Parts: sequence; C-alpha cells; structure tokens
Amino acid sequence: MDTKLKKLLNNTLVYAIGNMGSKLLTFALIPLYSFYLSKEDFGYYDIVVTTITLLVPLLNLQISDAIFRWLLDHKLDESTEQQKVIITNGLIVGLIALSIIIIAYLALLFIHPIPFQTPVFIFLAASIFYPILQQTIRGLGNNKLFAASGIIYSATLLIGTLIFVVTFEYKVIGLIASSSIALIVSSLFLIIKPNLTQYFDWKYFNQSKIKELLRYSWPLIPNTISWWLVNSANKYIILLYLGTEANGLYGLANRFPGLLVMVNSIFMLAWQESAIENNNDKSKSVYFSKVFKFLLWGQLTFASILALCSEFITSSIIAPEYYLAWEFMPILFFSVAFSTLSGFFGTFYLSYKATKSARSTSIIAAIFNITLCFIFIQQFNLVAVASSTFFGYLTLFVIRTVHTRKFVKLNYELKDILLISLIVLSSFYFSFVESNLTKLILIIIIISIAILGNYKSISRLIKNRKF
Repeated sequence: MDTKLKKLLNNTLVYAIGNMGSKLLTFALIPLYSFYLSKEDFGYYDIVVTTITLLVPLLNLQISDAIFRWLLDHKLDESTEQQKVIITNGLIVGLIALSIIIIAYLALLFIHPIPFQTPVFIFLAASIFYPILQQTIRGLGNNKLFAASGIIYSATLLIGTLIFVVTFEYKVIGLIASSSIALIVSSLFLIIKPNLTQYFDWKYFNQSKIKELLRYSWPLIPNTISWWLVNSANKYIILLYLGTEANGLYGLANRFPGLLVMVNSIFMLAWQESAIENNNDKSKSVYFSKVFKFLLWGQLTFASILALCSEFITSSIIAPEYYLAWEFMPILFFSVAFSTLSGFFGTFYLSYKATKSARSTSIIAAIFNITLCFIFIQQFNLVAVASSTFFGYLTLFVIRTVHTRKFVKLNYELKDILLISLIVLSSFYFSFVESNLTKLILIIIIISIAILGNYKSISRLIKNRKF
C-alpha cells in the first residue's frame, strides 16, 4: 500500500479508538434524552450548546488550530525549546479567555443573572480549554493519548448522565453538569498524564510569538463563525418564529446525523494532519484525488443509507413526542455529507496557511443559508430550516471545489459523479415512501453500486498492494 495512504489509515484507526466511544455514546443517549426531557427542555439545552459553540472561537481566538499547525512544523525537532514557546504562548491566550469569562460571569451575576448561570459558565470555561489541550497533544504527535482522552470523556459523560439526568432527574442542569464534568476530567487527564506542565513556563512568554500565532488563527474565527452560521444560526431563527418546542424537535433530529459526523470527524482529524504533511509532495494531486474519491463515495453512500432508515430509526428508539423529527433527518444527513466534503477542501486552506480564503468561502455559504431560512421558514417551518442548511453546505462545497484548484488540482471521473448523483436523488425520494421493503432493496442496490464502483481500489487495499 502507498506509504502516505497507510499512514492516513493508521492515524484514522487511532483517532477512531478515541472518538468512536464518545460519538456512539452521543448517538446512544438520544433515546434517553427523548424520554427524560420534554421538547422545551431539550430546546433550551440545545440553545445553550449552540451559544457556547459560537462563543468558544470568539474567546480563545482559534488558538488551538495555530498551536497544532506550528507544533507540526517542529514535530521532528530534537529540542523541545520551540515546542515550549508555542505551547506556553498558546495557553496564555487561553488563560486570557478564561479571565474574560470570569469577569462576564461576575458582571451578569450582579446585573442580570441568566438561568443556570454557574453551570453554564463552567461548561463554557471547560469548552474553551479542552480543544486547546487536545490540539496540543496532537501537535506533539501523541495521538494515542488523544484517543485515550476521548474514551475518558465518553465514560465520564455516561456516568454523569445516568446520575444527574436518570437518577436525580435534574433534566437541563443535569445535562449541562454531565457535559462540564466530562470536559474537566478529560482536560485534567491531558494535563497530568503527559506532564504537559513541563511545556509551560512564563519565561517563554513572547508577544511576537503570540502575534504570529494569532495572525494564523484569527482569520479562522470568521470561518468558524460562518460554519456556525450555516449549521447553527438557524436555531435562533426557529426560536424567533416557531418557539422552544420546535427547536427541541429540530435539535433532536440534528442529533441523529451525529452518527455520520462520528465517522467524519475521525477521518478528518487524520486527513488534516496528512494534508499538511504532504502539501509539498510532488505526487500530492494523485494522492489527494484518491482520498477524495473514497470520501465522496463513503459520505454519500452512508448518508443515503441513513436517509432511507430515518423513519424506522425514530419510530423504534425515541419517545413518540419526537416522532416527527424523522421528516427532517434525510435532508440533515446529506447536509452533514456535504459539510464534510467542504471540510476536505477546507483543509487545503489550513495546509497552505491561506486561512483568509477559508473565511470568505464560509461567509458566502452562511449568508446564503440564513437568507433562505428567513425567506421560507414561515411557509415551510422546520423543513425550510433543514433545507437551507443543506443548500448552504452544498454551496460551500461547490465554491471550495473550484477555488482550491489553485492549490491542488484533483482528478474527477464523470461516471462517479453521475452514479453518486443518482444514488442521492433516489435515496432522498424513497426515504419518504412508506414501504420498508422498497427501502431495503434500494439499500442493497446502493451498497452493491458502491462496491462495484470501487472494486479495484477495495481489492488492492485488502491485498495490501499499491493503488
């Protein structure tokens, strides 16, 4: 097998071990949430998570991505001097963010307290530092430790949920507390196990280094916010026009595509590292084209199958109160697929340190998404919200496919595009057909087409030959 592909697969496996537990757990907890939380309760919790997702990049200035990128450049250094400089100054940015959180907490406490203020702010603080520590460990090349932190997070979240949500029925506050504790325990593990404190020393504080890191990371903030706008801003529009209960229903529907996100995030972690390491390789176009073909087939095949299973999944495992969530799930599955395909091309911006381009492309997609949502939400309700998200990611995918050709020119086969398009359209249409037998037959056909379309590559992979 090609060395680069083999390394990509190995890294994907390592990340899978660490992330599979947490992602599967997130999916497995959906039925529990549906039985122990009303749509209004879950809608409030979902808004809290959505808001924190927005605040994190604004507060930590996406410094985690800069730490990871700069540590990769010094991965093979015999001396840890530069690593200490990078980590120290990156963590200082995180500490400044924590100071801002404390000041904001005290101000709200005396001026206008919010519901569940203390646990919400603890959740926010933990969410600030956890990605910084994760990316630091990845940058140091300790992927196994990164994987272990994911397992610890999963176990802690499960125990916390069973205690606070199931046993004591604390509902919203129980969910927030469980998530916060899981983040804190995992963060402490990432600090203590590798003795990360050895890389932090105030003597390495360097304003110039902080500015250098921020010059890379700050353009990612609008990019991240744009991703948030495409994926999450619609929830505030739901809240405005349809209310908390509708947001709870949509929020639960959005949890099911988490199964696809689970697979995606595992691969994307390994792909990001591989793309950066091979951005100067002469044969990069061939390598990147092979990876994209596998990703294209994998994403849209998996999304098609899940779309066909949407109604069966919801009717089987969640409370009847949330049954109608299945109607939005097929659209959301394909949204996740195109989100990941967009992320594949977005990695080239990180690899070539062209983060401003990542920002501009995301902003265009975000504006398109929000505009569609505002126009159609009163007429089509939650269907309009899901559809606008899909078209936002589809727009981003098309733009980045064209724009990144100045970095890497990928080779596409017309038959792949036509076959996959046929699969997507067919699965979306038949996902709303009542006959389960028809859906099952189509699933078998889709799997068969995917295998036949990639037969040579799959057989060579199995036989451990070169592509």
